[in-house]
Amino acid sequence: MFGFQLRREIKAGEVLTFLAIIGSLITLTINWRQERERNEKEQANLVRIAASEAWDKLDRWREISSSYQDLDPIFVETSEILKKEKDNRAARDFLWRSLISSKAKNDHQILEEKLEQASAKLYSYDPGLYIVFTCAIKKLKETREAAFGELLNGTQEATLADSPTDWPHTEVLGNNLRKVLSDYRQNLQNGVDPTLKQTRSILFEIIGRTDDEINSRTFKSIEIDLCK
Repeated sequence: MFGFQLRREIKAGEVLTFLAIIGSLITLTINWRQERERNEKEQANLVRIAASEAWDKLDRWREISSSYQDLDPIFVETSEILKKEKDNRAARDFLWRSLISSKAKNDHQILEEKLEQASAKLYSYDPGLYIVFTCAIKKLKETREAAFGELLNGTQEATLADSPTDWPHTEVLGNNLRKVLSDYRQNLQNGVDPTLKQTRSILFEIIGRTDDEINSRTFKSIEIDLCK
C-alpha cells in the first residue's frame, strides 16, 4: 500500500552477533563476580593471618616472661656470698641486682617480638581487634610486674630468713631460692592464663568467621571483658 514491505526475516549472522554479545556480557559478569569474591577472600585471609600472628606473639610473650634460664648460677653465687661474708643483706642486694638485670634481658627479648607492630596491623583492619589485643597486652604486663614484685619479696624473705650462721650448707639457700622461682613461674602462669585464654578465644573466633562476616567489620560488636 505504501510502497514498502516490513521485513520479517532475521539473518543468521545477526542472531549469532546477538548471542555473542550476550555471551560476552555473561562472561564479564562471571569474571567480575569471581574477581570480587577472590578479593574478598584475600582481604578476609589478611585479617585471619593478622589475628593468628597476634596470638603467636602473645604465646611467645608468655614463654619469654617465665623463662629466666640464667638464674641458677646466680643462686649459687648468692649462697657463696652468704657463706663467705656472713651478710644476709649483701647476699640479698647481689641477688636483687642480678634478678633485675635478668628481667631487663627478658624485657629486651619481649621488645624484639614487636608486639606493637602486631597491634598496629590489627588496627588497620578494625579497631575492635586492636582493642582486644592492646587490652590483653596491658593486663599481661600488669600481671608480670606484680609477679616479679612477688619474686623479689620471696627471694628477700628466703635470704634474710635466718642468721648466716644458721646455713650449714650453701645449697640450703639455693634450694629455697629455686622454690621461690618455681612459685613465681606458677603464679605468673595462673595470672596470665585467664587473659590469654580469653584473647585466644576471641582471635580464633574471628579466624573461624566467614569471609562476609570478616569483611563486614563487625569486630567492634564483640563482648570485650579484657578492658574492664
